[in-house]
Amino acid sequence: MKKVFDFNNVFVRLHGAEVLKSINWIVTKGQNWVILGLNGAGKSTLVKSLFEDFPYSGEKNCIYSSHEIGYVSFDIEKKILTSPPFIDIANNLQLRKRPLQDLSTLSTGQMRQLIIARALDKKPKLLILDEPFDGLDEKSRVEFKKIITDLMKGIQILLITHRFDEILDGFSRILVLHNGKVFAEGKRTEILNNKKVRELFEHEPVSLNNIFKKRKPILPRNLIDMKNVTVCYGDKVIFKKFNWVMKRGENWAILGPNGAGKTSLLRLITGDNLQAYSQNIKIFGRQKGTGESVWDIKKNIAEVSGDIQIKFQKSITVLEVVESGFFDSIGLFRKATSKQYKIAKNWISRLGLNNLKDHKFAVLSQGQQRMVIIARAMVKSPLLLILDEPTTGLDMKNRKKILELIDLIGTDSDTQLIFVTHYKDEIPKSITKALDLY
Repeated sequence: MKKVFDFNNVFVRLHGAEVLKSINWIVTKGQNWVILGLNGAGKSTLVKSLFEDFPYSGEKNCIYSSHEIGYVSFDIEKKILTSPPFIDIANNLQLRKRPLQDLSTLSTGQMRQLIIARALDKKPKLLILDEPFDGLDEKSRVEFKKIITDLMKGIQILLITHRFDEILDGFSRILVLHNGKVFAEGKRTEILNNKKVRELFEHEPVSLNNIFKKRKPILPRNLIDMKNVTVCYGDKVIFKKFNWVMKRGENWAILGPNGAGKTSLLRLITGDNLQAYSQNIKIFGRQKGTGESVWDIKKNIAEVSGDIQIKFQKSITVLEVVESGFFDSIGLFRKATSKQYKIAKNWISRLGLNNLKDHKFAVLSQGQQRMVIIARAMVKSPLLLILDEPTTGLDMKNRKKILELIDLIGTDSDTQLIFVTHYKDEIPKSITKALDLY
């Protein structure tokens, strides 16, 4: 069979660190591969080295040019959001053609659909899908799985995923990376049944007991009170006379398909949507638009989301990102106190990030960045923690660790939760209420 690409003893060094080590891998025509590995294993770097000009040693060949390779990833979303103009394109997931418009009006899932459409529009000969299902609702995931199955009849596909249920039947080969090296490779059934591979992804329970101190804050009866709220983007109505109350002591899950208004709802709460100030909305008993600043609102609220993650693509360290949570700033513009420094270090340690403390945030993998953003959210022990698809990009180990942590926060701390997800099986037991948006 003709080789599509091959790596022969390839080493890749980025930002002063060796990311890939002694990679040997051959892919031939007609083979569709899945790439597995823990966060930071080097999966995205490996596939991007096929079309980006990374410095490397060893021998690497690919029969396709960068114009013949389609790529779907969170990295593309960063580039689109930080360098508009907007892309006017329709895709196979029924995302309507959109005129030039503010990208901030798109939901997480709609942005992901746009990125998928962008890759397919190139009519690639090799399609690389790096966590393509993240951000998609259940219906869209089912539809996209069908599209991938059809595409495999004429396009060769590489899939990076952290969820084994996303490995479709057409993927016959699996490559497993660990610490930048090939851990295992071979036929699908052999790899998935390999004892060492299974052990690599097994969850290790982490002791997080007794990490919260109850402060018993004095809170109003209703933390959030929305009455007759109407939100529009141009001619598109997101909410019309919407009513919702989150009471003291409640933890909520927010559900619904892409475009239902979940992200818009969160931005009304945080004050990032300016339409909130002309609505009948009370946060912690205070009417929006009565003189409070965004900082007044955010001092009691912490947020974990892709938006926050994208905003932090700056040259600062992991420790500085976590410390910025005390000040609700994107970047660190004042020195943390010794007490704040200690708290930040403790959260970094609890989430298993000690070895990354002094690394630049921008060079971390998507999953590693998400763990850092979660640590940043928790340093100030917020009264309200907003979690917008918090497990996006996390490997199985980290996903289970974070879900355990979230459940503990909702049960043992003063922090109340708003948990947004497209995966109902991930809703923590501490969630007491659910809001379904359509």
